[in-house]
Amino acid sequence: FLWKRALLGIGNLFFPYVASFSSTLWSSTVGAILQTHFSSQMFLLGTQKQKILNVLKLRYLYSIIESESKEP
Repeated sequence: FLWKRALLGIGNLFFPYVASFSSTLWSSTVGAILQTHFSSQMFLLGTQKQKILNVLKLRYLYSIIESESKEP
């Protein structure tokens, strides 16, 4: 339980900074992942925001896979 609490604390600590730089895909994806995992408010919000976050995460993962496959 202790390490889960530590992760929660770290997530809540860094999320505002990450969210403030959400103009780029990278930081908004990091913000989305942090918010999904570490913010209990996520469960209180509507499903529309969750769908948007999921799309961002999928887009980011797809771009990683795409860039990996282009490597020689």
